[in-house]
Amino acid sequence: MKTWSYPLIAAGVWLVALSARAAAAPSSASPKLEQPQPIIDVHAPSATVTPEDYLRMQKGASEVLTLRIASVKTQPATTDTKTPGALLVTAQAVITGVTRSLMKLTPGGTIYILYGYVPPAPGAPAPPPIPVIKQNAEYRAYLAGGKDSPFYSPAAGAQSFVDPNSPDSSAPGMGADATARAPGPIADPAFLPTPDNPVPSGSVRLRGATLEQFVKLVQLKNGSWAVSIAESDPVPLQTLGGAKPVLLVYYGPPLRAPVTQPAVLVYQAGTQAATPPLTGNVTIERALILDPNHKALGDGLWAQRVENNQHPPPLPLWHWGTYKVDIEDPNTHATQTILFAGNAAPTSPP
Repeated sequence: MKTWSYPLIAAGVWLVALSARAAAAPSSASPKLEQPQPIIDVHAPSATVTPEDYLRMQKGASEVLTLRIASVKTQPATTDTKTPGALLVTAQAVITGVTRSLMKLTPGGTIYILYGYVPPAPGAPAPPPIPVIKQNAEYRAYLAGGKDSPFYSPAAGAQSFVDPNSPDSSAPGMGADATARAPGPIADPAFLPTPDNPVPSGSVRLRGATLEQFVKLVQLKNGSWAVSIAESDPVPLQTLGGAKPVLLVYYGPPLRAPVTQPAVLVYQAGTQAATPPLTGNVTIERALILDPNHKALGDGLWAQRVENNQHPPPLPLWHWGTYKVDIEDPNTHATQTILFAGNAAPTSPP
């Protein structure tokens, strides 16, 4: 039986040991968060911590990120002092911004967090505990790890998870705006279309003459094409070889959606020769994702249409979240991630 030990830094060293009987190391290819198995022991520090200590630990954190917590699980733990209420906290989080990263993490990636929570005993001189992070909440996180284990751990004690809008005290002279953060607006995925569900219930759809009145094609000086939506500044389209695009449908946010809900414009980007065994040409459809101010957030593959509908290629897989969309190519399985704040994560390798 193998046992993993994870150093969790607060004011001193926290140690969490757990059996790996059923816990498999999570990976980017398998986003399911595995629940660690008992037995669990959490050791709390007893030294006091000053503000200078917290600042020093934040500056020493190898990973300074902004995160949205996708899921959180807790399970009872024991401490050397038998403190009631101790927990082992495991979480899955999506990176929405990076200030610095020794592990070269990038926005749009997923990480796993593990640490111990020990509530302070009445009258005890111990520092405040690392709080239990909340699902769907955003934090600027000061973390360590990721090299010798699949988990990251808090690196600055009770100040490891802080308000992402507060100044970054680990970066002297830098305010919150200097952090490469992209927390993004919140969307309601139920109103957003996918290639295999192009008419989501409650969505606002514009087609034909109504679409032409709202969205105008614009040819730029360099010959490329763009669209102006409700008289907005032109937004470039990704056409094939300078082909004139054809606008198909615009999905606007309904009143029941959040005010930050993105919009989607589907268009034909052009045609290209079919890949054998298909013959003829394939028409490429793409979807432009826009923020509420009609600024481009990203542009992804929507569909490929073959002549005479002969053996149609599989549709891309669109996975909408509350703050991003993942677009998976059905052939290569490469995934494009578009954050609703406008920072697109790198496409994963096939």
